[in-house]
Amino acid sequence: ELNVPKALLPLDLTREVPARAWKWLLQWGLPYSYWQDKVGYSPKEARLVFLVGTPAAFSIGRYLGDEEGHKKWHVWGDPHRHCEVVGEGEKIVLVEDLLSAHKVGQVTTAIPLFGVNYHKPHLYYLLNDTRPVVMWLDKDQEGPVKKKAMALSMLIHRPVEIVVTDKDPKELSYDAIQTAIQN
Repeated sequence: ELNVPKALLPLDLTREVPARAWKWLLQWGLPYSYWQDKVGYSPKEARLVFLVGTPAAFSIGRYLGDEEGHKKWHVWGDPHRHCEVVGEGEKIVLVEDLLSAHKVGQVTTAIPLFGVNYHKPHLYYLLNDTRPVVMWLDKDQEGPVKKKAMALSMLIHRPVEIVVTDKDPKELSYDAIQTAIQN
């Protein structure tokens, strides 16, 4: 039905997402109608699965089960071979995770890094765009973000602004997101 290579999805992916998974996802402020065609569920893995790209370039699943010892996130495919761009705006904001990108994407253009480092697809996208760039990382990256932003600035030939916050962008209000990227 999805016409996606099996290696990019969990084998038991279903579009029937349990209420518990919806509750977890909807807490970040984007409505059911926004997510309904972007997610599925893996009962075997107990993961809410996000399909990334159109067509899907990879998928990433958030563990929502009760057992200890599971990694929080699992990826099917390679997230560093694709540049996911969410939203449209005057600035391009690089964030650590997919949910933060979708939240920031309601205010301006956002790109999830799926970690704290940029990769070739991000560079290709940024080189072909002229908008200002903002790198928004968590407080634990406050030291390294300066070096990363400076290196990225040299590669794309324009300044890269830095935003560091205690909370992920997905946890903030739209007004707080707007304020963070404007200052």
